[in-house]
Amino acid sequence: MQCLPNVGKARSRSVLIVIALASVLGSSFAAGVASAGEEPCVRVAFVYDNETKTPGFQHGQKVGENYMRKKLPCAEVKAVESIPEGPGSLPTFEQLVDEGYELIFANSFGYGDQLLEVAADNSDVKFEHAVGFRTADNLSTFYGARFEGWYLQGIAAADASESGQLGVIAPFPIPSIISDINGFTLGARSVNPDATVQVVFTNAFEDAIKDKQAAEALLDDGIDYLAQMSGSPSVGSVAEENDIPWNGADDPKVKSFGPSTYVGAPYLKWGHYFLQEAQAVIDGTWESQGYLGTIADKFVAFHVGTIPKNVVADIKAKKAEIADGTLVVFAGPITAQDGSVLVPEGQFAEFDVITTIFVEGVIGEIPQQG
Repeated sequence: MQCLPNVGKARSRSVLIVIALASVLGSSFAAGVASAGEEPCVRVAFVYDNETKTPGFQHGQKVGENYMRKKLPCAEVKAVESIPEGPGSLPTFEQLVDEGYELIFANSFGYGDQLLEVAADNSDVKFEHAVGFRTADNLSTFYGARFEGWYLQGIAAADASESGQLGVIAPFPIPSIISDINGFTLGARSVNPDATVQVVFTNAFEDAIKDKQAAEALLDDGIDYLAQMSGSPSVGSVAEENDIPWNGADDPKVKSFGPSTYVGAPYLKWGHYFLQEAQAVIDGTWESQGYLGTIADKFVAFHVGTIPKNVVADIKAKKAEIADGTLVVFAGPITAQDGSVLVPEGQFAEFDVITTIFVEGVIGEIPQQG
């Protein structure tokens, strides 16, 4: 199962993985406020699988939705929350089509099958699938090269950890998470070559009990830094209670989970993409694509928490190098977890390699998905 977009556009200079990355579409966002009685310039709907109030992945997308609303006031926008993934979501998408929405953003991976079905039956409606991997003539996928942000987070983590023993609480062993763990590990080992990253998979995107148990188990193993890739507040709370540095993900507001020991958070800035796609529908220029945003196009970002000034300066320098292509996160030489050569010197990681195999320094196995 893949969980990164099947990208088919121009390759970004900052991520020279041997897959084609989508180029940023250059759009003009001129739009006026519709007067009373006028038709909206476009009808846009957002579908979320959870509530968007809690800091994290869904709230981060909600921030992007609100950005689009502000920049495109002539649009009619509807948001539907707490729509479970899977077959039960199909009536929601069908209803939005019946209500006349022209562009529908589905903001969770598990809507894939339903989107393919509803897109096939409604060729005049445009669909956008977050973290998806299957496209159609009227169905795009979009996500970000989040591993770039996790590389920067690894730099901060290695500095914050006295022992060099880092722990990651991860939801599922899907490609996007594997690449994030690898990016985090490479970033940490660029500072401390002996750093290790112990991984615990909870098999849940947001489970407070499992996250708490995983965080406490890692501390019992001697870990002195916690990295949260899951969605509940538990990891930050455990770190705060034990005075352990930690980082969150997907939303700067996760800092509230454990503010005094918070180090930072890699996250994605969705708003510009939402806006450009809505404008493309207005202009009649919308095309199906597999979009993977990067640091270079300001889709991937890193929120700085409590980090020494010299480390902040180093992170900023590395961020600039990633943006201009001087630093490529998955450029060789890279050694695999088992000590073999994963990426030779002078080459770049293949997509299906860096998302399915752990790099050297990671402790833990990738469970097989049934």
